[in-house]
Amino acid sequence: NPEYSMYASNDTSYTKQDMREFQDFIKARGLDLIPEIDTPAHSLCFTKFHPNWSIQNDTARGDWLDLGNPEVQPFLEGLWTEFIDWFDSREVSIGADEYDPTKGDLARKFINSMHDYFATNFNRSIRMWGSDVRLQGSIEINQNIHTDHWDWTYSSPVDLVKRGHKVSNLNAPDSYLVPRTLSYEDFIDSRKIYNLWEPWVFDIFDKTNTSRNLSPNEPLLTGGGLGNWNDFLSESVTRVELFDRVSRALDVFGEKLWAGAKNSDHISYDKWAPLAKKLRENIPGITLRRRPQTKGQFVMSYDFENGVTDASGNAYDATLQNGATIVEAGEGHGRAAQLTPDSYISTPVDAISYPYAVAMWIKPSGDQQPNAVILESEDGRVLISNNTSPTVIFEQDGNQYNTQVILPPGQWSHLAFSADTQQTTVFFNMRRVATVQYYNPRWDVLANSTMLVTAPLSTIGSAKGNSMSGLVDGFVVLDRASYGGEMAFLGKRYADALP
Repeated sequence: NPEYSMYASNDTSYTKQDMREFQDFIKARGLDLIPEIDTPAHSLCFTKFHPNWSIQNDTARGDWLDLGNPEVQPFLEGLWTEFIDWFDSREVSIGADEYDPTKGDLARKFINSMHDYFATNFNRSIRMWGSDVRLQGSIEINQNIHTDHWDWTYSSPVDLVKRGHKVSNLNAPDSYLVPRTLSYEDFIDSRKIYNLWEPWVFDIFDKTNTSRNLSPNEPLLTGGGLGNWNDFLSESVTRVELFDRVSRALDVFGEKLWAGAKNSDHISYDKWAPLAKKLRENIPGITLRRRPQTKGQFVMSYDFENGVTDASGNAYDATLQNGATIVEAGEGHGRAAQLTPDSYISTPVDAISYPYAVAMWIKPSGDQQPNAVILESEDGRVLISNNTSPTVIFEQDGNQYNTQVILPPGQWSHLAFSADTQQTTVFFNMRRVATVQYYNPRWDVLANSTMLVTAPLSTIGSAKGNSMSGLVDGFVVLDRASYGGEMAFLGKRYADALP
């Protein structure tokens, strides 16, 4: 609908067909998607187009909708009317968190009004983020509204239950995952959750205090869960990294939630953790775990002396495509792979996530197409340069990150990069020259931060007709991080070819 298209995010949005396919996919796995449009706070996508809808005072953040403006609620109702049929769930979330605390009754009236709107027009119930403590007022929030408790500053689960409200436990910081921030967990502490957290425990430091926790048999306690917030996902955390964080966290939350009140009978964490890891790493159909199977530390090794046969022992033999050839390279390199813009080498391995190391020798020709590809997969690319920078570029999920490496044409250079759990290090001619970085604009960071790159391995060159032109030799992938001295060892065979 053109009336609402301007409110969609520029970097990520979904069509009605996208949502249909996603819901069909998760429904087959016993899951439900509860849609949320978080208002009246967190509404910058609306207030930036309608500044007159925003509360304008010294404490306003610019994203608070003015519920006293007669245009606001009809707009929100029309928005939900447009999109409600996209979703199968009989429950929706209206958000309602972190709003102006001076307008408690106005917000409570809005919340109750939205409850009536959904019940009357769509026969659906609503849920909200806990806000009753923060939004003080005389109007009681409708008991049929489900509350997701997330912070004691904003709501009291014990008080809500006493007043007849259903609640669930997403209490921060225990149940909160906010990647690459200083405010919350970057990785969930699984040992802490396993040993201390229960869905009825809202204060892990005072578990027996009945004013801070509920009974395991409380009928109004609907469960708990994990809150994952990707505040700056597009630039700072790749989808592969995110999968790693969330899958590890879901292990322990699933254990605690499915076990119910019998958690006192569980085995020790040290016995449970390896069993959970084994299960997590062998779930059929999981596609974002980029850890190829290997018999040893070498995942792939192509020296091109015997064509594109893999010397690692894993039988990951590659295939020459669209005219890629093996030629006599000279200069101490023996045989090497030769690529043109249309040719490439395909491998059986799509990508590898941290920890890993990738190393190769490259001799680019003098003429390269813009954004010529060295390596590629569905996760990203390694480019010889782009339209604005002559340096090697890492591309992940559509975002590009510069390095300090310039590959000179007509000369052999050794290029390598390695990722551990903290950073991706770039090596040029077997010396460490850079780490892949991005600028983190969160208010609690405001600094350059290191980036973890998933190494694309599906093709050397590109299957899309934009490969680098030149020679490639000594292509090696390790299943662990590596460093300068070891990179020199890996490249030692061709050391006399250094410029």
